[in-house]
Amino acid sequence: MDKTAALEALAACHRAEQDAARATIAAVAQAVNAGATWAEIGEQVAQAGPNAHRKYAKLLRVEPAE
Repeated sequence: MDKTAALEALAACHRAEQDAARATIAAVAQAVNAGATWAEIGEQVAQAGPNAHRKYAKLLRVEPAE
């Protein structure tokens, strides 16, 4: 593979990663709006509930869990 092809492949991977991150945030928002707990959300993203909350709540502007 030449340099140009390698860089194009890298750019495509980066775009896919960003698309996946946006889709995940949208899915987390849907789950929160549907009443899912952070523990349930965490299970789906292979994280403990508090870790999922820390990662996604700030992106969703969700109030901190009590």
